[in-house]
Amino acid sequence: MRFKFTFILVLFLVVPIIGFSQYYEYGIGIGGANYKGDLVFNGVILKETHPMIEFNYKKFNPDSRFRKKAFMKYYTISGADSNYAGGYSRDYLYREKRNLSFFSNCVDAGIGVEFNMIEGKFRFLDNNYYHRFYGGFSTGIMYFEPQTTFQGKQVKLRDIQTESEKYLPVTITFPFSLGWETEVSKHLSYGIELSYQFTLSDRLDDVSGYYADMNDLKRRGGADAIFLSYRNLESVYPNISGNFISQNNKPKALRGDPNDRDGVLMLKLYVQFGGWDPLKRY
Repeated sequence: MRFKFTFILVLFLVVPIIGFSQYYEYGIGIGGANYKGDLVFNGVILKETHPMIEFNYKKFNPDSRFRKKAFMKYYTISGADSNYAGGYSRDYLYREKRNLSFFSNCVDAGIGVEFNMIEGKFRFLDNNYYHRFYGGFSTGIMYFEPQTTFQGKQVKLRDIQTESEKYLPVTITFPFSLGWETEVSKHLSYGIELSYQFTLSDRLDDVSGYYADMNDLKRRGGADAIFLSYRNLESVYPNISGNFISQNNKPKALRGDPNDRDGVLMLKLYVQFGGWDPLKRY
């Protein structure tokens, strides 16, 4: 809750810095979010796509194609090695044995700019409508908390340190977007936007580096840390002295790709309310 409160506070501090004028809008968008990282098959998996909601504030400068914005988003991401089942990947056997999965509720807040690349009017049923095709770039802060379901309970993976490493549940983000928007009136418009959110973290899914020593895992997170570092034996707790350690999960064996940062793909529909956009030439 402390992190969520911090994000809300940051948003309300950022908006006054951007400044108010007669050229402003408030908007709300809903859509879907799909995570990209170590626990996802290439492409978009519908069952791993979750709802997202965004609130934003946008400010226009007269006689400019640019507009500034502040935003706050809430969404869920998830992934699982089981999505590789069926031989769709050359390493599916290893991933099926690793059998990891996660989900995370995320909150983002940040600021950015949008630039009108194409703009104009079209006529429909004797009415003229302004439209624009735009690109955007933002920077922000993201809060995440990877969890998984284990024996009927939810476990916070960061707390048990499945790779014997501590990390913060926050990261810097760099969202890039492309969108199309059309106006209904001077004070109402709607649109669709596709964005990809780069991050500086490879921990959104709690998978990044190497398998840790089992005794160190047990000391840090108990038996849960051992079991959830490699979920080959899904129905029973692993026996460290038995055959749990294999060529795949021996200490210092690669567990994830530490050089590949995680990201989030988003698609949303939105509406904007408020002030008049000076580029809408009525």
